Amino acid sequence: MKKLPGWRLTSGDVADSLRQGLGRGDADSGGARTRAALVAAEVALSLVLLIGAGILIRSLWLLGHVDPGFDPRGVTAITVDLPESTYPTPQSRTAFFRTLLDRARGLPGVESVGAAIAVPLSDANHWPVAIEGAPPAPVGQQPNVVGVVILGDYLKALRIPLQRGRAFTPADGPDAPGVILVSESMAKKFWPGQDAVGKRLTTAAYPEKPREVIGVGDVKYEGLDVRDPVPTLYTPYDQMPAPQMDVAIRARGPVAAAAVAAVRQLDPAQPVLQIATMERLLADSIAPRRATMLLLGVFAAVAVLLTAVGIYSVVAYGVRRRAREIGIRMALGARAADVLRMIVLQGMRPTLAGMAIGLVATLALGRVLSGLVYGVTASDPPTISAVAVLLCLVALAACVLPARRATRVDPLRTLREE
Repeated sequence: MKKLPGWRLTSGDVADSLRQGLGRGDADSGGARTRAALVAAEVALSLVLLIGAGILIRSLWLLGHVDPGFDPRGVTAITVDLPESTYPTPQSRTAFFRTLLDRARGLPGVESVGAAIAVPLSDANHWPVAIEGAPPAPVGQQPNVVGVVILGDYLKALRIPLQRGRAFTPADGPDAPGVILVSESMAKKFWPGQDAVGKRLTTAAYPEKPREVIGVGDVKYEGLDVRDPVPTLYTPYDQMPAPQMDVAIRARGPVAAAAVAAVRQLDPAQPVLQIATMERLLADSIAPRRATMLLLGVFAAVAVLLTAVGIYSVVAYGVRRRAREIGIRMALGARAADVLRMIVLQGMRPTLAGMAIGLVATLALGRVLSGLVYGVTASDPPTISAVAVLLCLVALAACVLPARRATRVDPLRTLREE
């Protein structure tokens, strides 16, 4: 690459150059075209990176304002998995978790406590279901929903609103009729245009026991960026005891250490698998998007800086090469404004060409970003317009600075030097 400029200069016709009287102040057309092409390429790349970063930033901002369906503030979740060897029966598991919840309620600052087989934004379980009254589906083709077993004041601890119907009560025990709560998205999917309360279904785990819908609520269980919330059902713990539960504690202040101590008091050999705040789980759910946005943002900032430096360098170099021409123009009466306009227009031409190329390349970028954005299209007009204006202003500033320097040229001194 280092030999290209020298090769280009030595490959010309020497006699023709002498006849044209090329001096050090004259610009060669081949070099000018090469520099213009490099500027256009820099601008195109910067535009693509800036648009990508801008769209991801806007998408992340919109994602941060999505209602998850619960209030994560002040909630700590600890995961407890009871070994079957120590707690072999449903009664022993139920007794452990009920006692743990009772002790957690007595901790300082605790407002409400509940437990679930999985809190939102964690690993959810999917259950095949059969809707009563719907055509039976073959095994393996039944619709899947997120299944959550809950205990205690779980809905209250996460402040999950119940839109219709009632919540679970102690009367919904193991020998009582099967009952469930369903999400609004599940109600709309399986009973469109109807009230889901009173409808019945069976789960693949307990096909012999039909379950009646007694209430409707909604939570984004599998992530904030899920455009259509996954259908979710809740069942009382007494009717489906599970060995592993996430205990959710809403408290005013830190409570994790005290909650772990409560587990140790019940069973010193029982480990706590995970401790996390719901706010951290919420932040972790969009962490990959944030990392992608930051990485693309850094690349975009570097690209803009290089573009500004490149345009400035090319225009400044062109001004130096054309010092004799500019001096002659000003000696013949050209105004400073005319020289400024001429240099800026010539510097902006490759910029505008690069922006046109970049806009075309953005269409291909849209297909790449389509799976990474939320609430905004990959070809978002406001973002593209804002980025285009920003890049134009950067390019204009990079052109104006050397152009203003050119208008201060002393024509007589320049001609004497040439």
